[in-house]
Amino acid sequence: MNRLKNTNENNPHNGTLLFLGNADMPPIIYDENGTAKGVTVDIAKALGKKIGYQVEVVAMDWSDAQRKVANGEADALLQINPNAERDKIYDFSDELLESDFSLFVKMGNKQSRQLVDMKGKRIGVIKESFPYEMLMAYPEIELVLISGLKEAFNDIRLNKLDAVVVDRWSGEYILAEEEITDIEVIPTFLESQYSRIAVQKGEKELLDLINSGMETMREDGTMEKVLEEWRFERVFYFTFGIMRNILIRTLIIVIGIIILIAGYLVNKYRKLSQKLQVDVASRTTCCRLRTQN
Repeated sequence: MNRLKNTNENNPHNGTLLFLGNADMPPIIYDENGTAKGVTVDIAKALGKKIGYQVEVVAMDWSDAQRKVANGEADALLQINPNAERDKIYDFSDELLESDFSLFVKMGNKQSRQLVDMKGKRIGVIKESFPYEMLMAYPEIELVLISGLKEAFNDIRLNKLDAVVVDRWSGEYILAEEEITDIEVIPTFLESQYSRIAVQKGEKELLDLINSGMETMREDGTMEKVLEEWRFERVFYFTFGIMRNILIRTLIIVIGIIILIAGYLVNKYRKLSQKLQVDVASRTTCCRLRTQN
C-alpha cells in the first residue's frame, strides 16, 4: 500500500503515514495503554510536521511490525539497525539514534563478560531484533527469545538466563525503573552503530521525503530540541557493586586528603613549637643576663 500515491494530488501533504516500532524499548519507543511513546515517537511526529504529513505511530510486536512494513501494510519502521539481511528487504534513512548493544548479566558474574565466554550459555534476545540476528553467528550460544525486558531480567535473577543482549539505553532504563540492583551491564559494547527509519524496498519517494525532513530538523534545531527533552531519561545506572567500588575509591581519596591535611598541620605545629621553644630559651637567657648584671 503506497500511502503517498493515495493522497490528494492537488495537496500531496494532507495524507497520513503509519510508522511502526517495538513496543518494549523504553524510553526509545514503547506502548503505554495503547499509545506509542518515546523519543523516536516524538521525532516521528515532528518529522511529519516538517514534510506535511500526519504521522501515526504504533508500538507493537517487533516481528509483526517488520512483516507489515515489508508487505506494504505500513509505511516505515522506527528505530531499526541495518544489516546485510535487512538490506535485502528495506531501504534505510539517514542516521537516527546511536545504538550501543550490550550484555546484561547477574552482578558479580566474572566469567560471562564477552561473547567468547558465552559458549553453552543461555542468552535472551528479542525475536528478529538486531542482537538476535547478530548472535545467530554464534552457534555455540543458546538463544532464548524473550517477550519483554522486565521478564528477561527477572529470569537472569532466577538463573534461567545467563545474560540478555539489548540496547544499553533501554536495558539501563528498565533496571532503574524497576529498581533492579543485582544485574549489571558490561561496559564494553558488543556493537555500536546508528539506528535508522526503514521503508519497504524501492520506496524511494518516501525515503527521500523522510531524509529531507530529518535534514531540516537537524538544521533548524528541532532534532536537538526533541533529544534534549528526553535526555534526562538517559539513565546512569549504578549497581551495588559499582557503588561499592566508587565508595571505596572515594574513601581512599578522602583518607588521603585527611592524611595530607594532618601532615601539614602537624608540620606547622612542630615548627610553631620549635619557634616557641627558641623564644622561651631566648627570653630565659635574657632574664639570666639581667639577673647577673
